[in-house]
Amino acid sequence: MATIATPVEIEGDVLIPLSAMDAVMNTYRVVVLYIYPPPSSEASAFNLDKLQRSFVTLVNEDYPVLVGDLHVHGKTISVKQTPVSRHQGAKGIRFETISISNHTTNDAIDSLSWEFMPKPRAQKEIIAVKGSILADGGWPLDSKDSDDTTKNGPARVPLSSSSMAKLKKLAEGVEAEKTRHIRRKRERFLAKLLSILSSKDKKIAQAPSPPYVSTLDAITALFTVLISQARGHGRSVRVSTAVNGRNRLQPPLPENYSGNAVFHAISTYTNEMLQAANNAVLLPRVARGVRASILERDNAFMRDTIAFISSQSDPVTINDNVHFFFGPDIAFTCWAKMGLYDAEFDGVKPRYAKIPRVQCMDGFVLITEALNGGDGLDVLVCLETTTMGKLKKLYANFECLLD
Repeated sequence: MATIATPVEIEGDVLIPLSAMDAVMNTYRVVVLYIYPPPSSEASAFNLDKLQRSFVTLVNEDYPVLVGDLHVHGKTISVKQTPVSRHQGAKGIRFETISISNHTTNDAIDSLSWEFMPKPRAQKEIIAVKGSILADGGWPLDSKDSDDTTKNGPARVPLSSSSMAKLKKLAEGVEAEKTRHIRRKRERFLAKLLSILSSKDKKIAQAPSPPYVSTLDAITALFTVLISQARGHGRSVRVSTAVNGRNRLQPPLPENYSGNAVFHAISTYTNEMLQAANNAVLLPRVARGVRASILERDNAFMRDTIAFISSQSDPVTINDNVHFFFGPDIAFTCWAKMGLYDAEFDGVKPRYAKIPRVQCMDGFVLITEALNGGDGLDVLVCLETTTMGKLKKLYANFECLLD
């Protein structure tokens, strides 16, 4: 999606073409719920009219492509801007408000209630926003850019810095020479364990070991193992990891590029591997499999993917063939370091900036910054209720996280 402004004086309808990658993402649902604490007693109370004016200015100046209707025709997807929509600008975007809610800020964070969400998006709507003033003066703000059907109700697993350090150390494995080398100030260590990769219909193959694993690789490996063991389905597991292609494409995309550049790295693990009792061997294998799949998503791969999607008659029907919803597979994505907690309004930063709670989602994991943007990471896991109970027990007794 490009940030393109159409002059108001142009007559007739204008179609702003979107990329093939944007067409694929049209079926994905993206929701963010911000919950702000009350301002200090010396500061002015939150004002929803001021908030809406700020939103309108932001869209008109930086994201005018959000003005208009989504227009799908065959293999093309565009934003359709009529003379009326161009004249209205961002004022034409649905912005719902509730003057006073019965919830306090803490209530809102505990419940993550659906009442803070806008009404379901109409078929051609691109984005909708809702703001409310809470009983104690705080306010929740929700914005979404696709329909309302698959938000999730996660359990939140906090990982402190010390827990992540333990986990990463275990996932790195033991080198044959018993030596370690610090790289790039992020404690990435060389190892000679081979990452294990497989596909659904092929024998297990071994790939050269990647030069390091990251903290996120280690977290992904941990929850791949725990979720698969909690599910107990006895099947191979495909793991999808969302990869940001903005800096991987050559040349890199502009910093303010607002379109879709998310690719999916896929790694596969057999049930026998994931049920292994020796976590000191298991976690390094899975973590390096995750890292190897991510490294495969280079410039050449991504451009081939874009070319393939562009050649299809209906890009919207393309998916990554990962059956995470009540299936054996797991989908991971990460919102850490995206600046969500930097969204300051009248000098106040959000206490919560993640996804809201819904009734039905399974097999989806979102890694985010901790509450208040604090130390560590939160892992939000969406699973069927019985499986979630098993996961919590497995997590509580996982030896590398025990002091």
